[in-house]
Amino acid sequence: MVLHSTLFIPLNMPSLALILIACNLIWLLFFMQKDHRRQLFLLIIIKVFNHDCFFKFLGLINEKIGLIKVVFCGYPSNKKYLAGYVRDESIIQLYRWKPCFTGFFCHNGSVGLKFFVSATEADFKSEHGLETLYQNTSKIQALICADEMSFSGILPGLMFRKGLHKEGQERQKTVRAVLKGIKNLCEEENLPKDCPVVILGCKGYIGREVICQLGSKICHGVDLNPETNLPEGWPEHLQGKDAILVNISRAHTLEYYSKLAWKKLVLLNEVYPEPSTAEVHSWRARGGNIYHLVGTKGWSLPPFP
Repeated sequence: MVLHSTLFIPLNMPSLALILIACNLIWLLFFMQKDHRRQLFLLIIIKVFNHDCFFKFLGLINEKIGLIKVVFCGYPSNKKYLAGYVRDESIIQLYRWKPCFTGFFCHNGSVGLKFFVSATEADFKSEHGLETLYQNTSKIQALICADEMSFSGILPGLMFRKGLHKEGQERQKTVRAVLKGIKNLCEEENLPKDCPVVILGCKGYIGREVICQLGSKICHGVDLNPETNLPEGWPEHLQGKDAILVNISRAHTLEYYSKLAWKKLVLLNEVYPEPSTAEVHSWRARGGNIYHLVGTKGWSLPPFP
């Protein structure tokens, strides 16, 4: 008769605790809903890393090695998007105008820290928190000893007009990306180099510079009249001809302009977020192809949304 021995591993309380933690981590990684994982991850980052002492610690290291170059501050495109990351109203209020650390990124060989606030574009226009946001971001930049700070979306333009933020690299980088996008689009669609370009948002922070770079001969600027909220400068004379429409104005404006489109009018969208499925269908019902301009290559931890 053969006796089979069974190996018993004695489990004390620390071992049992480690096993339970490991099981919980496996459950979080594989079975928890994506939104819930994201919210939990952000909550951990907020509690552990969003403190001046952590930024000072990074600053001491960065002062020696000069690795972190940029402090980047972004914001959610809308309330629905924000809800995918955080639902706790106390956290939303705390980080309305105070940048919240959310991770690292690397772009063109430079390492940066990314921060986000819970305020949206509607808050920027209706409230007076831009000064507070700028001061808080400047404080973090100083603590980390970073070379510069950068803002996303409409923030650079708004701060520039208020005299808070000097014209930084955001504008030139965006303008270069738009010009390169127009060039690539012409090659993709077999359009001539002097193809007419219609700029939505021609009076904006980015639009003015794009028109200046392209020249008024091929550029046609369109912008909203602040009094009537209706577009001015729509080039009726281009109807039916090859042309490029560049949207650097606002998100969700395509619903209106798709009614004015024609089949030879190709759309290049620079505005974030990218057009929704409904907006794409609405445009393609009357207009030509549609392209969305994405950022340059790099990596981010965790990934940018």
